[in-house]
Parts: sequence; structure tokens; C-alpha cells
Amino acid sequence: MDWHALLEEGKWPLLEQQSPRLCADRIDYSFRDAVTLHLIPQNEVPAIISGFVIQEGRIVFASQQLARRFAELYLTCDSECWSAPKSVVLYQLTARPLRRASTIGILGETELWLSDRKLWDHLGSYPDAELQDCLKAILTASALVSPDLGNGQVIHSKVRTIDPDIRTANGPVPLSNLEPSWAHKLKAHRQSHGIPS
Repeated sequence: MDWHALLEEGKWPLLEQQSPRLCADRIDYSFRDAVTLHLIPQNEVPAIISGFVIQEGRIVFASQQLARRFAELYLTCDSECWSAPKSVVLYQLTARPLRRASTIGILGETELWLSDRKLWDHLGSYPDAELQDCLKAILTASALVSPDLGNGQVIHSKVRTIDPDIRTANGPVPLSNLEPSWAHKLKAHRQSHGIPS
């Protein structure tokens, strides 16, 4: 197979879909993170995956119960990891030394392909005071729980939600249309991050 064809995303509609629909990308990172965060045992993942079907060119669930289980996992990952203040702060703090290293010319494409450990060792060994301050900030950030970085810089979370479609005889229907309690939970989650519903 010619790998260049894989770069044409328009040919692969299941890979990316507008939020809050299911797509291969969201399914991939949500299961990976949910297992890593011990939100779901790895042996439960195949049971949920078995509920996926394709309808009208979209990934949907054949089972409302499995759709709700997956949607709950996704929301928990967002609350506990993806949009959690500590995680957002760490993402931002991690970007700083990478930007600095790029600016001073010690971070190029070759270094980006190093393992995490080798990359951090590479950055840590370079005698640049600003870079070393950025690295120290990451090491001490484990106590941070606020998205306020000081100096007038505030980080805003990218809130992720999913409203998986359920297969019906009339076409895909979002879970929130079938379960008002799920619609309410989605609305509450968005509002808790200052997003109007």
C-alpha cells in the first residue's frame, strides 16, 4: 500500500468526525487513556468495541447500553485528565522548554524522534538558564492544581465530550436524544468549564 494515500484524510471519513460524534481517533485515545488511568480493565475493551457498527458512513453503537458505558468513560477521561487543571498546566509547562529549545537551535526533527527519556536528558544537559528554568518548573508542577500560571497567563481547557450515535431503523440517533439524563450530564460538564450549552 502506498502510504501517501493515508495522508488524504478525506478518503477516510471514519478517522475524524466533528465532535461530539465517534471517530477512530477519539476511540483510540479514549480507550488507551481509560486503561492507563485504570478507569476500565483492558479485558472489558473488546466487549465495548464489539458494539461498534457502521451506519450511514459513521461509527455508531448497536447497543444503547454500550454507548452509555463508552460515553461515561470518555467524560471521566476528560474530567480526570484531558481538561483537568493540573494536566492542562503540565501541557503548557512542557511546551515552554520545547519552544525554548527550538528557539536556541537544539531541538530539531532528529531530537523529536528520540524517546521521552533521551529527549529530556538532551534538554537537561544544555547550559541555557532559561531552558533549565522551564524544565525545573515541570518538575515542581506536581503540586499545581490551578490553570493560572501567573504573569497574567491563564490556561483554558479544551473540553472534550462525546455523544455517541445509536443505530436505529431510522438512522443514527445521538445518545442524548434517547437518554435525557445523558443530555443533562453533558450540559453540566460543559457548563462546569464555562462553556454555554
